[in-house]
Amino acid sequence: MGNKEYVNSVSAEKSIEVPNRFQVALYSGKQHRNFFRSIYPHSYIGSTLAAAVGFSVGVCIAPRRALIVNDDNIRGALKHNPDNPPLLGDRSLAAEPREFTEKLCADVRRGGTERLLDTRVGKMTNYILTHLEKRQRPDEDAKQYFGDYLESVLFDDDRRQERRILKAEELDKYYFRTNNGWYNTYLVLAKAHFRTDNLPDFNRQTGWLDAANDLYDDWKKGEINIPQEVLEDAGVGVDEDIAEVELSPTITEWRRDTASDAVKSLKLVVYDLKYGMRGDRRVRSSLNRDARHRIEKADNYNYLNPGS
Repeated sequence: MGNKEYVNSVSAEKSIEVPNRFQVALYSGKQHRNFFRSIYPHSYIGSTLAAAVGFSVGVCIAPRRALIVNDDNIRGALKHNPDNPPLLGDRSLAAEPREFTEKLCADVRRGGTERLLDTRVGKMTNYILTHLEKRQRPDEDAKQYFGDYLESVLFDDDRRQERRILKAEELDKYYFRTNNGWYNTYLVLAKAHFRTDNLPDFNRQTGWLDAANDLYDDWKKGEINIPQEVLEDAGVGVDEDIAEVELSPTITEWRRDTASDAVKSLKLVVYDLKYGMRGDRRVRSSLNRDARHRIEKADNYNYLNPGS
Protein backbone atom coordinates (compact mmCIF):
# COMPACT_ATOMS: atom_id res chain seq x y z
CA MET A 1 0.00 0.00 0.00
CA GLY A 2 1.38 3.40 -0.98
CA ASN A 3 1.79 6.26 1.48
CA LYS A 4 -1.23 8.12 0.13
CA GLU A 5 -3.44 5.05 0.39
CA TYR A 6 -2.18 4.38 3.91
CA VAL A 7 -2.95 7.95 5.02
CA ASN A 8 -6.44 7.71 3.52
CA SER A 9 -6.98 4.38 5.31
CA VAL A 10 -5.91 5.83 8.65
CA SER A 11 -8.14 8.87 8.10
CA ALA A 12 -11.10 6.61 7.38
CA GLU A 13 -10.47 4.66 10.56
CA LYS A 14 -10.22 7.87 12.58
CA SER A 15 -13.53 9.09 11.21
CA ILE A 16 -15.16 5.90 12.50
CA GLU A 17 -13.58 6.31 15.94
CA VAL A 18 -15.53 9.51 16.63
CA PRO A 19 -19.24 9.03 15.86
CA ASN A 20 -21.12 11.80 14.07
CA ARG A 21 -24.34 13.39 15.30
CA PHE A 22 -26.44 10.86 13.37
CA GLN A 23 -24.67 7.89 14.98
CA VAL A 24 -25.08 9.40 18.45
CA ALA A 25 -28.77 9.86 17.70
CA LEU A 26 -29.01 6.18 16.71
CA TYR A 27 -27.39 5.15 20.01
CA SER A 28 -29.80 7.45 21.83
CA GLY A 29 -32.73 5.85 20.03
CA LYS A 30 -31.51 2.36 20.90
CA GLN A 31 -31.13 3.38 24.54
CA HIS A 32 -34.72 4.69 24.68
CA ARG A 33 -36.08 1.62 22.90
CA ASN A 34 -34.29 -0.87 25.15
CA PHE A 35 -35.33 0.99 28.29
CA PHE A 36 -38.96 0.95 27.16
CA ARG A 37 -38.71 -2.77 26.33
CA SER A 38 -37.36 -3.50 29.81
CA ILE A 39 -40.67 -2.17 31.21
CA TYR A 40 -43.07 -3.16 28.43
CA PRO A 41 -41.45 -6.13 26.65
CA HIS A 42 -44.44 -6.87 24.38
CA SER A 43 -45.24 -3.36 23.14
CA TYR A 44 -43.72 -3.11 19.65
CA ILE A 45 -45.42 0.18 18.81
CA GLY A 46 -44.39 1.71 22.13
CA SER A 47 -40.75 0.66 21.76
CA THR A 48 -40.71 2.03 18.20
CA LEU A 49 -42.06 5.38 19.37
CA ALA A 50 -39.53 5.40 22.23
CA ALA A 51 -36.72 4.84 19.72
CA ALA A 52 -38.01 7.73 17.62
CA VAL A 53 -38.11 10.04 20.64
CA GLY A 54 -34.58 9.03 21.66
CA PHE A 55 -33.33 9.59 18.12
CA SER A 56 -34.92 13.04 17.93
CA VAL A 57 -33.40 14.10 21.26
CA GLY A 58 -30.02 12.76 20.12
CA VAL A 59 -30.14 14.82 16.93
CA CYS A 60 -31.04 18.01 18.79
CA ILE A 61 -28.50 17.84 21.63
CA ALA A 62 -26.04 15.14 20.56
CA PRO A 63 -23.05 15.99 22.85
CA ARG A 64 -25.19 16.32 25.98
CA ARG A 65 -27.23 13.27 25.02
CA ALA A 66 -24.02 11.26 24.59
CA LEU A 67 -23.03 12.23 28.15
CA ILE A 68 -26.38 11.13 29.59
CA VAL A 69 -26.46 7.85 27.63
CA ASN A 70 -22.95 7.00 28.80
CA ASP A 71 -23.87 7.78 32.41
CA ASP A 72 -26.91 5.49 32.25
CA ASN A 73 -24.88 2.62 30.80
CA ILE A 74 -21.89 2.90 33.14
CA ARG A 75 -23.92 3.31 36.33
CA GLY A 76 -26.27 0.54 35.24
CA ALA A 77 -23.38 -1.86 34.62
CA LEU A 78 -21.77 -1.09 37.98
CA LYS A 79 -24.94 -2.22 39.76
CA HIS A 80 -23.83 -5.76 38.78
CA ASN A 81 -27.32 -6.91 37.87
CA PRO A 82 -27.11 -9.64 35.19
CA ASP A 83 -30.85 -9.35 34.55
CA ASN A 84 -30.46 -5.67 33.62
CA PRO A 85 -27.40 -5.33 31.34
CA PRO A 86 -26.20 -2.00 29.84
CA LEU A 87 -28.87 -0.66 27.49
CA LEU A 88 -26.44 -0.16 24.60
CA GLY A 89 -25.43 -3.82 24.79
CA ASP A 90 -21.67 -3.40 25.38
CA ARG A 91 -20.55 -6.90 26.35
CA SER A 92 -17.16 -5.88 27.75
CA LEU A 93 -18.81 -3.24 29.96
CA ALA A 94 -21.34 -5.80 31.18
CA ALA A 95 -18.69 -8.48 31.80
CA GLU A 96 -16.13 -6.32 33.64
CA PRO A 97 -17.83 -3.02 34.54
CA ARG A 98 -15.27 -1.99 37.15
CA GLU A 99 -12.23 -2.66 34.97
CA PHE A 100 -13.93 -1.06 31.98
CA THR A 101 -14.77 2.14 33.88
CA GLU A 102 -11.27 2.37 35.35
CA LYS A 103 -9.77 2.12 31.84
CA LEU A 104 -12.28 4.66 30.56
CA CYS A 105 -11.39 7.11 33.33
CA ALA A 106 -7.65 6.74 32.71
CA ASP A 107 -8.15 7.21 28.96
CA VAL A 108 -10.32 10.29 29.50
CA ARG A 109 -7.59 11.86 31.63
CA ARG A 110 -5.18 11.29 28.72
CA GLY A 111 -7.64 12.59 26.15
CA GLY A 112 -8.56 9.48 24.12
CA THR A 113 -10.23 6.08 24.42
CA GLU A 114 -8.18 4.05 21.95
CA ARG A 115 -8.33 0.91 24.11
CA LEU A 116 -12.13 0.90 24.12
CA LEU A 117 -13.01 1.92 20.57
CA ASP A 118 -14.60 -1.46 19.87
CA THR A 119 -17.35 -0.52 22.36
CA ARG A 120 -20.24 1.90 21.94
CA VAL A 121 -19.54 3.61 25.26
CA GLY A 122 -15.90 4.05 24.19
CA LYS A 123 -16.94 5.63 20.90
CA MET A 124 -19.47 7.87 22.61
CA THR A 125 -16.78 8.95 25.07
CA ASN A 126 -14.51 9.93 22.19
CA TYR A 127 -17.37 11.98 20.79
CA ILE A 128 -17.74 13.72 24.16
CA LEU A 129 -14.00 14.39 24.41
CA THR A 130 -13.88 15.81 20.89
CA HIS A 131 -16.63 18.29 21.69
CA LEU A 132 -15.17 19.18 25.09
CA GLU A 133 -11.92 20.12 23.36
CA LYS A 134 -13.76 22.18 20.74
CA ARG A 135 -15.94 24.02 23.23
CA GLN A 136 -13.68 24.54 26.24
CA ARG A 137 -12.25 27.91 27.19
CA PRO A 138 -8.65 28.63 26.21
CA ASP A 139 -7.61 28.45 29.87
CA GLU A 140 -9.35 25.17 30.83
CA ASP A 141 -8.85 21.45 30.30
CA ALA A 142 -12.47 20.33 30.18
CA LYS A 143 -11.73 16.61 29.91
CA GLN A 144 -10.64 16.76 33.56
CA TYR A 145 -14.22 17.63 34.53
CA PHE A 146 -15.30 14.44 32.81
CA GLY A 147 -12.50 12.53 34.56
CA ASP A 148 -13.64 13.89 37.94
CA TYR A 149 -17.16 12.70 37.23
CA LEU A 150 -15.97 9.18 36.28
CA GLU A 151 -13.83 8.99 39.43
CA SER A 152 -16.90 9.86 41.49
CA VAL A 153 -18.81 7.03 39.78
CA LEU A 154 -16.02 4.60 40.76
CA PHE A 155 -15.99 6.02 44.29
CA ASP A 156 -19.74 5.44 44.53
CA ASP A 157 -19.20 1.83 43.47
CA ASP A 158 -16.52 1.37 46.17
CA ARG A 159 -18.59 2.77 48.98
CA ARG A 160 -21.70 0.94 47.83
CA GLN A 161 -19.90 -2.42 47.97
CA GLU A 162 -18.42 -1.65 51.40
CA ARG A 163 -21.37 0.31 52.83
CA ARG A 164 -18.70 2.85 53.70
CA ILE A 165 -19.42 5.61 56.21
CA LEU A 166 -18.03 9.10 55.62
CA LYS A 167 -17.70 12.08 57.92
CA ALA A 168 -19.66 15.25 57.14
CA GLU A 169 -16.56 17.00 55.80
CA GLU A 170 -15.76 14.05 53.52
CA LEU A 171 -19.31 13.97 52.18
CA ASP A 172 -19.21 17.71 51.58
CA LYS A 173 -16.03 17.40 49.48
CA TYR A 174 -17.46 14.40 47.65
CA TYR A 175 -20.66 16.22 46.70
CA PHE A 176 -18.69 19.21 45.47
CA ARG A 177 -16.34 17.11 43.32
CA THR A 178 -19.10 14.92 41.89
CA ASN A 179 -21.45 17.72 40.87
CA ASN A 180 -18.61 20.00 39.78
CA GLY A 181 -17.41 17.28 37.39
CA TRP A 182 -20.84 16.37 36.02
CA TYR A 183 -22.34 19.83 35.64
CA ASN A 184 -19.22 21.50 34.25
CA THR A 185 -18.90 18.73 31.65
CA TYR A 186 -22.52 19.41 30.75
CA LEU A 187 -22.00 23.19 30.64
CA VAL A 188 -18.99 22.93 28.32
CA LEU A 189 -20.88 20.60 25.97
CA ALA A 190 -23.82 23.03 26.01
CA LYS A 191 -21.48 25.92 25.00
CA ALA A 192 -22.33 27.80 28.19
CA HIS A 193 -20.31 30.88 29.10
CA PHE A 194 -20.44 30.15 32.84
CA ARG A 195 -19.39 27.29 35.14
CA THR A 196 -20.66 26.09 38.49
CA ASP A 197 -18.20 28.36 40.32
CA ASN A 198 -20.53 31.19 39.21
CA LEU A 199 -23.26 29.60 41.37
CA PRO A 200 -22.12 29.60 45.02
CA ASP A 201 -22.95 26.42 46.93
CA PHE A 202 -24.72 24.83 43.94
CA ASN A 203 -22.49 21.71 43.86
CA ARG A 204 -22.48 21.12 47.59
CA GLN A 205 -26.11 21.88 48.37
CA THR A 206 -27.37 19.82 45.42
CA GLY A 207 -25.53 16.86 46.95
CA TRP A 208 -26.85 17.46 50.45
CA LEU A 209 -30.43 17.83 49.27
CA ASP A 210 -30.12 14.60 47.27
CA ALA A 211 -28.83 12.92 50.45
CA ALA A 212 -31.94 14.00 52.36
CA ASN A 213 -34.42 13.34 49.55
CA ASP A 214 -33.04 9.93 48.54
CA LEU A 215 -32.13 8.56 51.97
CA TYR A 216 -34.33 5.46 51.62
CA ASP A 217 -33.11 4.37 48.17
CA ASP A 218 -29.48 5.24 48.88
CA TRP A 219 -29.44 3.26 52.14
CA LYS A 220 -30.96 0.23 50.44
CA LYS A 221 -28.28 0.39 47.71
CA GLY A 222 -25.45 0.73 50.24
CA GLU A 223 -24.71 4.42 49.59
CA ILE A 224 -24.56 5.83 53.11
CA ASN A 225 -25.10 9.58 52.83
CA ILE A 226 -25.76 10.20 56.51
CA PRO A 227 -22.57 11.55 58.14
CA GLN A 228 -20.67 9.32 60.54
CA GLU A 229 -21.16 11.84 63.35
CA VAL A 230 -24.96 11.67 62.98
CA LEU A 231 -25.03 7.86 62.86
CA GLU A 232 -22.92 7.69 66.01
CA ASP A 233 -25.19 10.16 67.83
CA ALA A 234 -28.21 8.11 66.74
CA GLY A 235 -26.62 4.80 67.71
CA VAL A 236 -27.37 3.41 64.24
CA GLY A 237 -25.08 0.99 62.39
CA VAL A 238 -24.70 0.59 58.64
CA ASP A 239 -26.48 -2.78 58.63
CA GLU A 240 -29.56 -1.41 60.37
CA ASP A 241 -32.87 -1.88 58.57
CA ILE A 242 -33.94 1.27 56.73
CA ALA A 243 -37.22 1.35 58.68
CA GLU A 244 -35.27 1.74 61.92
CA VAL A 245 -33.06 4.39 60.36
CA GLU A 246 -36.05 6.50 59.32
CA LEU A 247 -37.60 6.18 62.81
CA SER A 248 -34.53 7.60 64.56
CA PRO A 249 -35.31 11.08 66.00
CA THR A 250 -31.66 12.12 65.55
CA ILE A 251 -31.61 11.17 61.88
CA THR A 252 -35.04 12.73 61.31
CA GLU A 253 -33.77 16.01 62.75
CA TRP A 254 -30.58 15.84 60.66
CA ARG A 255 -32.61 15.13 57.53
CA ARG A 256 -34.99 18.02 58.16
CA ASP A 257 -32.22 20.52 58.96
CA THR A 258 -30.08 19.39 56.00
CA ALA A 259 -32.98 19.67 53.57
CA SER A 260 -34.05 23.04 54.96
CA ASP A 261 -30.56 24.55 54.63
CA ALA A 262 -30.08 23.12 51.13
CA VAL A 263 -33.48 24.34 49.93
CA LYS A 264 -32.72 27.88 51.13
CA SER A 265 -29.39 27.87 49.27
CA LEU A 266 -30.84 26.39 46.09
CA LYS A 267 -33.69 28.91 46.04
CA LEU A 268 -31.02 31.61 45.83
CA VAL A 269 -29.42 29.67 42.96
CA VAL A 270 -32.78 29.51 41.18
CA TYR A 271 -33.15 33.27 41.57
CA ASP A 272 -29.63 33.92 40.23
CA LEU A 273 -30.19 31.62 37.26
CA LYS A 274 -33.44 33.38 36.39
CA TYR A 275 -32.66 37.01 37.15
CA GLY A 276 -28.99 37.45 38.02
CA MET A 277 -27.34 36.17 34.84
CA ARG A 278 -27.48 37.03 31.15
CA GLY A 279 -27.13 34.82 28.09
CA ASP A 280 -27.19 31.00 27.96
CA ARG A 281 -30.96 31.08 28.48
CA ARG A 282 -31.63 27.43 27.62
CA VAL A 283 -28.75 26.14 29.75
CA ARG A 284 -29.79 28.28 32.70
CA SER A 285 -33.34 26.97 32.32
CA SER A 286 -32.03 23.40 32.40
CA LEU A 287 -30.10 23.95 35.65
CA ASN A 288 -33.06 25.87 37.04
CA ARG A 289 -35.32 22.87 36.39
CA ASP A 290 -32.83 20.55 38.10
CA ALA A 291 -32.74 22.74 41.21
CA ARG A 292 -36.51 23.28 41.31
CA HIS A 293 -37.15 19.54 40.88
CA ARG A 294 -35.06 18.82 43.98
CA ILE A 295 -36.75 21.59 45.94
CA GLU A 296 -40.23 20.37 44.99
CA LYS A 297 -39.26 16.83 45.94
CA ALA A 298 -38.18 18.05 49.38
CA ASP A 299 -41.39 20.09 49.77
CA ASN A 300 -43.43 16.93 49.17
CA TYR A 301 -41.82 15.15 52.13
CA ASN A 302 -43.29 15.48 55.63
CA TYR A 303 -39.80 15.66 57.13
CA LEU A 304 -39.40 19.19 55.76
CA ASN A 305 -42.77 20.50 57.00
CA PRO A 306 -43.81 18.03 59.70
CA GLY A 307 -46.73 20.19 60.84
CA SER A 308 -48.38 20.45 57.43
